[in-house]
Amino acid sequence: MGIYEQSIQRPFTNIKRLLGGILWNILPILNFVAMGYSLRCAKLSMKNNFEMPSWDKKGELFKNGFFSILIQIIYLLPVIILFFAMFFSNIVNIIKNLFINDKILLGESIILLIKTNIGLFIFITILGILILYITPIAIINFISKNNFNHAFDLPVIFKKAFTGKYFTTFILMSLYSILIYILLSFIPFIGGAISGFIIQVTSYSAYSAIYNKL
Repeated sequence: MGIYEQSIQRPFTNIKRLLGGILWNILPILNFVAMGYSLRCAKLSMKNNFEMPSWDKKGELFKNGFFSILIQIIYLLPVIILFFAMFFSNIVNIIKNLFINDKILLGESIILLIKTNIGLFIFITILGILILYITPIAIINFISKNNFNHAFDLPVIFKKAFTGKYFTTFILMSLYSILIYILLSFIPFIGGAISGFIIQVTSYSAYSAIYNKL
């Protein structure tokens, strides 16, 4: 059985531990524990172990989950800064359109903002896609070394990210994530928590399984 099949099946190999992850993922802040558990799964996948691990040492899970979210935020900072710089540099025109010309709505003002800054908007979009692409391998690099700084070892991250195997895994996991989210979105209130935990375990299992081969 291939690594993708094993990664997809993994959350469902132990229903009790799957339900535990869903419950943790429902709780704000404490859902860092669920994220940390996904990274524990990832570390085992590097050793070709696709079992659902135990839920012990929750403090460690919380710490790793918190660090993984912090890594994502740090990587996204350039996009956030550039977007708000574009927005606030045009805030006067947006307010003028909204309050002086009552025929122009907020949505139209935002479209106008994009049109007048199309070059910067395209750059921000491309940068956002690039960050979305490399962030998973950055997190795997962090968990593999147990060192926060390794999440920002860009030479290693770029070397591993810009390979055919990683690109294929990223595309497959992205499509799988969209599918799972759509299938479970009909469940009120907790559909996002259920799909989120399943996606985390599956995706990070797949990424880490190929990590040493990149």
